[in-house]
Amino acid sequence: RLSMRPTQEELEERNILK
Repeated sequence: RLSMRPTQEELEERNILK
């Protein structure tokens, strides 16, 4: 993934962990 760029995919993955 990119450096520090929370893309939609990253947000979705984090949403699952939330």
